Amino acid sequence: MDAELQNNDIKEQVTGKNILLVNDLPGYGKVALAAMVPILSRMGHYTFQLPTAVVSNTLDYGKFCIQDMTGYMKDTLAVWKGLGFEPDCICTGFIVSEGQADLIGEYIQDLKSTSGRGQRQLPLVVVDPIMADGGKLYNGIGQERVLAMRKLAAHADVMMPNITEASFLTGIRPGQENGTQEELRELTDGLREISGKSVVITSAVVKGEAGDSRAGGEKAQNSQAEGDKARNSQLEGSQMGGGKAAGTRKDAQGRTPEEKEDREGVESGRHLVYGYDHWRQEYFQVPYEYLPVRVAGSGDIFSAIVTGSLLAGKPLKVAVEKAVQALSRLIVENRGHLQGYKGILVERYWDILGTF
Repeated sequence: MDAELQNNDIKEQVTGKNILLVNDLPGYGKVALAAMVPILSRMGHYTFQLPTAVVSNTLDYGKFCIQDMTGYMKDTLAVWKGLGFEPDCICTGFIVSEGQADLIGEYIQDLKSTSGRGQRQLPLVVVDPIMADGGKLYNGIGQERVLAMRKLAAHADVMMPNITEASFLTGIRPGQENGTQEELRELTDGLREISGKSVVITSAVVKGEAGDSRAGGEKAQNSQAEGDKARNSQLEGSQMGGGKAAGTRKDAQGRTPEEKEDREGVESGRHLVYGYDHWRQEYFQVPYEYLPVRVAGSGDIFSAIVTGSLLAGKPLKVAVEKAVQALSRLIVENRGHLQGYKGILVERYWDILGTF
């Protein structure tokens, strides 16, 4: 047994990749770094963790404390550079400010220019531009953040926005939550113009097409697609960018007629992950089943599985399918006992997550 474990350790040292995770660190709850690190470790990779903020708990609880870590980020990156630490992959999530987006963008550019001069392979860059959902920008996020995230996304080999974030990044029908096949292609091409590389639009909804729970590679998803992303640092202020004009008639849920129509389209349309693989030069779709449940950390789990699978040599569509299938099973397994906003205790499900 000892010999077998030793051989496994040697194999992981040869095949495991070094991944720099740029995301927030929760004091309580399985989201962000707390969800991603164990998954990527289980997949045989090593993680550098660069917290953009330390958050007491998920914001859904209503009371929380957030500590901006920009100064720590600057100092840590300088130390790592001095030590010669060079990750094989950079995966970004929640960014607190425009300054942090610029800092990470400059680091990626410097790392790529340094790697390009030698024999070392350029790092894989995965960007999840967390800033919006449900047709609106998060509270406290304005056009300056959109421009900063667009600038950061330009460095991405794989960009993974939800459909709302994609609309604001491209300026194509900002706030729209669904679209036709032609509109989704247009949105994807708009994102490709930003980075010139691969695109994965999570939580895409096709208008006028009924959902099909029998579709291959389903992803059971919460009613607020990628809703766990809402960890913005400034929670005061009005919704910016996606709201309707003041004085517009609203229903009992506070929705305008246009917002109600969009939400009904989201709930009744066909849900899928829509993407483009620049390595294979092909578009792809992975359908999933829409489930009206709230699962904190689902977007972080999805991002971790896709990133880890790509680093293991899987094609992008296959990586997305694996993430869709695993997340679907995790949500189904937890539907009966989800505990508030704590997220999923991923370590309990290695039978599901340890199959890659």
